[in-house]
Amino acid sequence: MTREEKILKIQQCLMNNHYPMKRPNNFYTGNCYAYAIGSTFRDDDSDDYIYNLGNISRIIYPPKTLEEAKKAFQLDMEILGIDCRESTYEEELQEEEWKVVLFYDDYFVDSYDFHVMCQNENGLWSHVESINGPLMCFGNYNPVYYNTELSFVSFFTLKVNREKIMKRVYNQQKNVLKYNLYRRLFMNFNEELEKLMQTKIQLISKLKSIETELKNSKEQEILQHNDKMDTYHKLVESYSYFDSKKIGNIIASLVTAFEGKEYVYQECLCCHHFDTYYIRIIIDKENKRDYYGSIIAGRKVIRLSFCEVDTNSALSWSSIGTQLPFYRANTTTHFLDTCVEFGDFYYVKAFLDELISYKLEYNLKEIPSEELRKLMENFISSRIEEFELFKLLKEERLLIQRQEDLKQKAGEYERSQQLMQEREFRIKKYYF
Repeated sequence: MTREEKILKIQQCLMNNHYPMKRPNNFYTGNCYAYAIGSTFRDDDSDDYIYNLGNISRIIYPPKTLEEAKKAFQLDMEILGIDCRESTYEEELQEEEWKVVLFYDDYFVDSYDFHVMCQNENGLWSHVESINGPLMCFGNYNPVYYNTELSFVSFFTLKVNREKIMKRVYNQQKNVLKYNLYRRLFMNFNEELEKLMQTKIQLISKLKSIETELKNSKEQEILQHNDKMDTYHKLVESYSYFDSKKIGNIIASLVTAFEGKEYVYQECLCCHHFDTYYIRIIIDKENKRDYYGSIIAGRKVIRLSFCEVDTNSALSWSSIGTQLPFYRANTTTHFLDTCVEFGDFYYVKAFLDELISYKLEYNLKEIPSEELRKLMENFISSRIEEFELFKLLKEERLLIQRQEDLKQKAGEYERSQQLMQEREFRIKKYYF
């Protein structure tokens, strides 16, 4: 329903009312604005709710100050065909007039919160709390002292201008009649043109329908495949959660066994671009620090997670959580994204994949510590040959590195000897 159609519905309600109104004594359909003007039209459009202040006129919308809120209310009344003037609590009313009071939130930025109360036929003040909320009546007390949460804008005296509303409705209907007449004059020509175009459209439609069927069948297959992949990836993600300390210590033990030197699991702080992070890492014990000047990254460190924090807040490891995911289901790319930077420790990923497969096979949400250690020992024993090969490759890389270092030093020594000989030659030539 368009905004114009909603306004017409509200005007129909206004024309059917007798003001000042007798108010219901229970619940009311709508918000405080609808209740105050006496509209029983229900707007279920949450994206463009007509009873937001200023939305009827759309000239000052949303209002941001008390003065703009007052102007927006007056413009809304003008569009609805309601005569509106600023008033006071004490002003006497004329026939068919009623009084409302407007409040607005000018304290919180971008709040746009407002509230409207109205005076009933019996002179008592009432209002509706929130949308479809309870109706509250608080007697003949000044409502300015009743509402202390929002800022007072103004009292208004309202009167439905039935003649103005009738003219607007008449003009709308007149425009509709003009449009229908224009449409009839050109209908015959349009019908002939449509017949010619229809044949062309049918032929094109048949070709497009064939193409669409082929395309839809392929797209449907792709969608079904992606849905299956996403479902499986979400299942893997749910089983990839581990207790951070428990799995961190197990991974540290595994890396220690493979690398031949002690690695440890650490939860600590680091700084990066003036921001502070909590990080979980597996690091060589010799390089362990209490605090790191930058985010730990590189091929020689396993970074399990990092989380930006405000050091002035009370955020701690307990509030971040102890459950650590190793995979995330990406429903956009339909891939399984890893949450861990493994660096050079490729075998850690293979070990974690075995643990997740084990949890999937036996439908386990958590693996006990003793069983985790047994699985790690089995993983190492099943890869003895790979383990030995890994050591040999590592030793070979070290030897190659040493050879390159020796060659570099030998080259530097030869260059220094040549410089010494050239210097002696110049000295002898100069003195002898």
